[in-house]
Amino acid sequence: MVAVLALAQTSCSSDDRVFDDSSANRMENALNEYRELLVSAENGWCLEMFPGEEQEYLGTSIYLKFDKDGKVTATGDFPMIDGYDCGDLFESRYELIKQQGPLLSFVTYNPFIHAWSEPSSSDVDGYESDYEFVVTKASATEFELKGRKRNVTLRMYALDKSVDWKKSCEELYAMREKCAALKTIALYSGSKKLGNGKITGADFRVSGENGVYKASFLATKTGIKFYAPINIDGNLVSEFTYDETAKELKAVGADVKIVFEKPADFIDLDTYLKGNWTFSCTTSDGKGENIPVKFTLNKDGSLTFTAEGKELEFPTLICTYDDTTGMIEFVRQYMGTVETKSGKLYHIYLCQGNGQNIAAVNDGAGLVTATKSLDAKTQVLKFVSNGYGLTDATYFYFWAFGGYPGTSDNSAGWWEYYKDMTLTLTK
Repeated sequence: MVAVLALAQTSCSSDDRVFDDSSANRMENALNEYRELLVSAENGWCLEMFPGEEQEYLGTSIYLKFDKDGKVTATGDFPMIDGYDCGDLFESRYELIKQQGPLLSFVTYNPFIHAWSEPSSSDVDGYESDYEFVVTKASATEFELKGRKRNVTLRMYALDKSVDWKKSCEELYAMREKCAALKTIALYSGSKKLGNGKITGADFRVSGENGVYKASFLATKTGIKFYAPINIDGNLVSEFTYDETAKELKAVGADVKIVFEKPADFIDLDTYLKGNWTFSCTTSDGKGENIPVKFTLNKDGSLTFTAEGKELEFPTLICTYDDTTGMIEFVRQYMGTVETKSGKLYHIYLCQGNGQNIAAVNDGAGLVTATKSLDAKTQVLKFVSNGYGLTDATYFYFWAFGGYPGTSDNSAGWWEYYKDMTLTLTK
């Protein structure tokens, strides 16, 4: 034991150096090197941001230009972030600092970055992204960044000198809109249909006999790109190219495609206008109603839904027809005024709710129809959330406000509501 200890004591000494420099100096040198690399990109960088610990929201491209004095200029392909549109520029501050590793921190607020990480009034986690990133790899053409809090690894690559930021961001958003316009889709592997589903400007989801295929994506110049490859019928697919002529998305490197396909329960506009419809619901007094309904087409392309008779206090609503899904949507809208027995006047808005909560002031929040049952003689539609406001909403609330327009400051309470709603087409 003594011999071993002696050997341990004599095998290393204060004069023996494993590294040529101290760890502090190495870190400082690394920070200087990374700073030089960040600044060296003449046309800046593109950060491929996928918010969420599971990348469940969407992908978005954020363009960044760093200068040597700590200023960063940013824009992105996602519109109306804090009022800023695609390609609008916003300047803020950044720092490269020492932590457990070199850390790129966006130290002052920038909407194109912090909008994905800051909490909202309804969700303390927001979109679950980061504004501070550990630099794990770096070169003159690409950085690998790992979110300090969420631990999601992101890619940032140098933009080509020819890229016009605003034009490029607008093109990426236009591609996102083209994908969203497909709406109802089918997924094919070769000639084999894997299932049906929906696509938005942020993600797609298809259900079939073999399970669910889903992924969020960011828009590229030629189509869409996933955070990581997904397995589609034995094919690892990470990118699709948009075919303008066929209006479909074709996988890169695999015989897989996403195509527009009308669902089996599609209802054309003429059927709404000429069909035999019945609206059923339960009103706030517990009374069940089954009322014939007529649809009329308005000059602006919307539809007027009119329940015949006098059973309903609010028989007339405005809705919009979706020519891709064949369904109709009702969003928050002004209904007019009512007067109490004491003579007090209230302004009424149609709002969505779930029986406990009401999205009383959320413009755009509403209900959309979806097929509940379908056979040779009837098609029954139910009412579900349109994805805005409350995601589990199934009620129509007629919400009273003490003034016009209706706001949270003059909100008074519900005047009437309809629940257990269905819309039945008799063929």
